Amino acid sequence: EKKVPTAFITIAIVSILMGLILVGLAVTKSAAFAQQLPYPVLCGFLGSVGMLLMRNAISILIGIKLKWVCFPSDNNDVKLIDLDLFIFHLVLGVVVALLLLKAVPLVRKQIKNPWGRTMVMPTIFILPVVIFYIVAMIQEPDLSADSELRQNRPSWLLGSVEWKPFWYLWETAYQPSLWDFAAIASTFPLILATAVLCVVAAIINIAGIEANAPQKRSINLNNECLSLGRAVLLTGILGGHPGHHVAAFTLPMKADEGKLRVAPWTASTLWLIMFFASAPLSAVVPRFFFGGCFLQVGFGLARTFLWDNRKAMDWPSMGIIWATVLVALLADLNVASLVSFFLTAADFVRLSMNTKVVRAVDRLDMRRSPTYRTMRELKVLQTYGHKVMCLYLEGYLFWGTVDEVTEAFNDLIDGSPDDPGTIYVDLRYVTGVELSVLNTFRKLHRLAGSVGIKIILCSLPGPDIVSPEIYTLLCKLPFASTEDVLELLEASENSILELEVDFQNDQTLKMRDQLKDEIKADSYWYRKVMTSWVEWKKSLRWQKHLRRNEEKQHAMVELSTITGGAYVIRWEYIEDTLVLGQAYNPPWRAEQLLRMMFDSQLPAADIQEPRSDSLGGDATRIRTFVTRSVDRQRKAKAVQGIESGEEKDALETCWRHQKAIFCTDVRKLSKASFPRKELAEQFNISMVLFIPTIDGVFEVGGTSESSVIPAKFAETEIQVLRYPEKPLAKLDSDGLQGLAEIFEGASPQPRSIVASHNLSKKLSANLLLALASEGTIRSFSFGINKAVDDSIVMQNMVHVQSPYKGSDMERPPLADHLYIILSGTFGTFRRLANHPDVLLLKSPPGSMIGAEDVWAQRPRSVLLRCLSENGAVISLSRQAVQRIELCISPYVGLLESEEFAEYLKHEMSLNTLAVAYSASPADSAS
Repeated sequence: EKKVPTAFITIAIVSILMGLILVGLAVTKSAAFAQQLPYPVLCGFLGSVGMLLMRNAISILIGIKLKWVCFPSDNNDVKLIDLDLFIFHLVLGVVVALLLLKAVPLVRKQIKNPWGRTMVMPTIFILPVVIFYIVAMIQEPDLSADSELRQNRPSWLLGSVEWKPFWYLWETAYQPSLWDFAAIASTFPLILATAVLCVVAAIINIAGIEANAPQKRSINLNNECLSLGRAVLLTGILGGHPGHHVAAFTLPMKADEGKLRVAPWTASTLWLIMFFASAPLSAVVPRFFFGGCFLQVGFGLARTFLWDNRKAMDWPSMGIIWATVLVALLADLNVASLVSFFLTAADFVRLSMNTKVVRAVDRLDMRRSPTYRTMRELKVLQTYGHKVMCLYLEGYLFWGTVDEVTEAFNDLIDGSPDDPGTIYVDLRYVTGVELSVLNTFRKLHRLAGSVGIKIILCSLPGPDIVSPEIYTLLCKLPFASTEDVLELLEASENSILELEVDFQNDQTLKMRDQLKDEIKADSYWYRKVMTSWVEWKKSLRWQKHLRRNEEKQHAMVELSTITGGAYVIRWEYIEDTLVLGQAYNPPWRAEQLLRMMFDSQLPAADIQEPRSDSLGGDATRIRTFVTRSVDRQRKAKAVQGIESGEEKDALETCWRHQKAIFCTDVRKLSKASFPRKELAEQFNISMVLFIPTIDGVFEVGGTSESSVIPAKFAETEIQVLRYPEKPLAKLDSDGLQGLAEIFEGASPQPRSIVASHNLSKKLSANLLLALASEGTIRSFSFGINKAVDDSIVMQNMVHVQSPYKGSDMERPPLADHLYIILSGTFGTFRRLANHPDVLLLKSPPGSMIGAEDVWAQRPRSVLLRCLSENGAVISLSRQAVQRIELCISPYVGLLESEEFAEYLKHEMSLNTLAVAYSASPADSAS
């Protein structure tokens, strides 16, 4: 008489306890720790729920209670089963599950109307029940308790239930006089454990929803636990059973594109109506429909957590998941959860034991303290530094890492003569230390001491990183030091150096060293010879490089001389790309370009770099036609022949078809055939000849002053020539005589450069063009009588060395540019504190200024200022000077490179002498 009421109140107590625990987690903000729940535990638990649902679904379909994996609890019930009905129920249940799993998404894709798409799910859901009752009414309309629909095994309908009002349970079961309080008190530990398991199940379901149906905003577990705790607490007070989020319902709704809260509100409203109506729905719903629904839900959970996640799991995690499922099927879900947590903890220990805690191992001859040492001291440390070693540990040190730490020490102490005398163990990167590791350190120190090796723990982690108790134990170790490892390394270096001094004072040892030096004499000469051999090979390779450049430059000069062209470009084919290799301008063309510069007016502001798609700037940029090219390399794609009528780049066509191409008038060509058309017009280029070779293409251009178009080429803009008949192996006079008839006429004789610029006396035209191509022209216009001001100092050129060495002032950047004067007069000044600037040097056009600080690698120590009304310079960076000196720039030939080297030495020597003569004793005293 008291069993059922006691069971009901026990369930209510479980609900109340579960609600209180959830509210406590939310209030203390502890629910967020549930996000650290191991994913294998989550997948194993929810996957087990899916497998149990499928087993219960089969049990409902066949009308037999099942246990373990899928075995009947009572074999006698199997004898009463009708085999035909058994198979029929299983098939219908699977059909219902497939309708819900597959038919719903397929039908939704065919419907465009939003309302129609909404009605697909409820229509397909209720369809099997409607069909069942239509068939049942045709064959047997009797639905009473004794009808055949309820008496078969398995029956089509569950047993009939007598209708009772919803308050009937409260009147009969929730009476204190009917409760067995002694039984409740004796089972209270089990009740509390059940409530905790319910909380765990709720958190696992919430975490499963978060992991497999992520939203734009992450779930706030504290809020979810607070809401769920209040609901479960109210349910328990009213006598209900525990409840929580159900991933088995939420995830399918997410898969069905559910985005609103209409579904849960609709479901809860229907349940509320059925509760107040006390409608016995279980008596009118077909058995196969019940089983099919549970089968669909269980299959969805099992597929999501056991199959879809298999590729993202390693084999230990998959083993934990399937072990959880197996235990859930053989025992129950609570035992499976405990097994899952235990296996996950064991896997965590396995992973922790395999974590690397040895960060690095260094020796004193490889890494030294930051203290300054002389060259002799460095040699001593290089010789004897292997006697001091540093072992850097990181991560959390616990009993699982003892083997790795011990193995690291065994590698350092192998019993050889090269064993270290001192080992410093740096703990600065350690995040925690377990007590068993301290005992390991004691053991290792004792073993190392027996063979004369000292172990010192240093750079100890503070009490904020490890616990205060562990920090105290670390400090109490006799071989632990609170000093930093760098300080200890410095002390060890000093000890080694002191021993070396005593060693040198011992005459006997000196004689032994002398003998060793004699023995090593042969190896010294061997190293000497090998070093000389390596240097000779480097010199030989460099001479070959210069010789190849000289041959190519000679070929370009000869080609320009034979054809009378205004420029020559050598395009090299490298890795499917035509790359600009070298450029050459004949002397008359270089003179012409320089005259273009001096006949134009220099702008007051710095001239900007031209864009890649247009000429830009001004002719004063002294860029040749080559350097203003639209692109310095072309991707050599396969192209059609010019004869086909398609507009293709003439350069690419010449290379692909290995045919010389003569463009008689580039002004009539399209940009597709000659991309530098506009550039050619501005530089007065009218004719272009492309000549293929075995490794690239030569491009020769002619100006309207230097070339006359032959009559036989005047009809068309592009001609495919018969010269050469095959690709040129190398350029020689015999192979190019056939091309000499193309460019006719003598080279023009340009007028001389204005003598006042004084450039032709110091720099050749080609070198001046090369310098301007690698550098940047900067122009100035400042009055000679204007007051000295920072605003008149050339930008990026003036850096005064800070007189406050070692102060907190920011050190100026190193000087990186030197300047060649094109026009005007520039002064070099010395800046003095509280004194006027002292003029050290005046420099005319053709001079070089600012080079001393660049090659001394120090900040700018002098002030550079324009003294004339107008002036212009070429600014060259350190990298540009190196390219010109090494002749690795496409705009510099060997002659220009040699000329620049002599010019650089000459100008720097003159500047140094001039500054030395201008310095007076008074200036030096200042």
